[in-house]
Amino acid sequence: MSEPSSSSRGRRALRVAAFVATSIVGVLLIALSATASVSAVPGATERDGASLGITGVGAALWLGSLVVSGSFVARRRWPWVALAGAGVLVLALQLDAMAPLLVLASVLAHGAGRIRWVQAGVALALAVVATVRDVLRGDDAVVALLLRDESTDTARVLTLVLAGTGLSLAVAYGLIVHASTRALRAEGDAERLEHRADALADRLDVVDRRAELSQAMHDGVARTLTHMHLQAAVLRDQQGLTPDARATADELVAQARKASIELQDVQRAIDADFGPAGGGALLPERGLGDAMQLLDDVRSAGHRVDAGVVLTGTSPLTPAVDRTAYWILSEALTNAVKHAPGGDAIGVAVSGDERVGIRIRVDNAVGSGTAIGSGTGIARMRAQAAAAGGTLDAGADARRRFRVEAHLPWARPGSDLGSDGAARQDRDRRG
Repeated sequence: MSEPSSSSRGRRALRVAAFVATSIVGVLLIALSATASVSAVPGATERDGASLGITGVGAALWLGSLVVSGSFVARRRWPWVALAGAGVLVLALQLDAMAPLLVLASVLAHGAGRIRWVQAGVALALAVVATVRDVLRGDDAVVALLLRDESTDTARVLTLVLAGTGLSLAVAYGLIVHASTRALRAEGDAERLEHRADALADRLDVVDRRAELSQAMHDGVARTLTHMHLQAAVLRDQQGLTPDARATADELVAQARKASIELQDVQRAIDADFGPAGGGALLPERGLGDAMQLLDDVRSAGHRVDAGVVLTGTSPLTPAVDRTAYWILSEALTNAVKHAPGGDAIGVAVSGDERVGIRIRVDNAVGSGTAIGSGTGIARMRAQAAAAGGTLDAGADARRRFRVEAHLPWARPGSDLGSDGAARQDRDRRG
């Protein structure tokens, strides 16, 4: 971060130096222009034969113009002050258009919003007034006095040419500097955004790794501990065990519970960066095509499962919805295994098509149980269902069976239902 800071300091120093330099040049140009144009003000000079002398009025006008020209320094922060100074020079002291043209260039270069154009309009009006007045003065105009041997018409044409050239330069300078300033500002913003994006990418990488670890612990280690706990509980409740065997089973149950609680503490610490609901968790690369294998795994662990899986859709599920559906089914089965009384069947029903979407229902009897759990499983499932554009309800019904029921769209909102791309992603995912 030190490199952008030094670059920013360098640009700031360059801007300050440019402001000081242009301020000095601008004040000098206004002062020199006032020195020349004072001679055209009626009563400021008098002729003594062939020579032209300055009167007391002319000296006062000249000194006043030098003082007022200092207002040009305020053109950036207080442009109205600079415009007021230009107005005094043009309207009160009756001098030429140099001051309003310089202020015009400044407000076009550094002004902002609509007020910039209002200020530019005022400066332009003052420049026009000064130019028209010089043209109407005829032989007394500044250019006519400097070109004594030329005709009045020539002096007027030259006055208009000089005024037009000055106006063109002022407008061109203002617009070019304004565009350049915006480009530099955009470059600085882009640089800051790039550094913020790099920092955010690093942060997201850490969060993703933590999420992967949390998901692996939840889907792997926590589930294994749950099965161990349930098997130990079944062993402990068997008839005919010796006291030593029953004590060993009790110890296994207690150790499984303790290990699960410690695992939950670790998982909560890992989840701290992406919320207790697990909305940022990474889903396993499995879909409903793996549902039967999941049910067989539960049965092989000694649990009764009454299941029905019927999907009649003709277009492929989008990969995100497919993974979410599998994850919710897996999570709901894990919770049911934890809480279902021994020997009671777990009910599973999965159905859906493009018209009604996917419905997943898992229910189990509510028992006193010795099951363990983190208490965040329902929140995680609800968060994942919402992320896929669906809903999830959970709770005990009138028959004292705890049910988890999810409804997901066939395609995630914003995806192309049944597109070749979705089918290709589904084939690639399934190998």
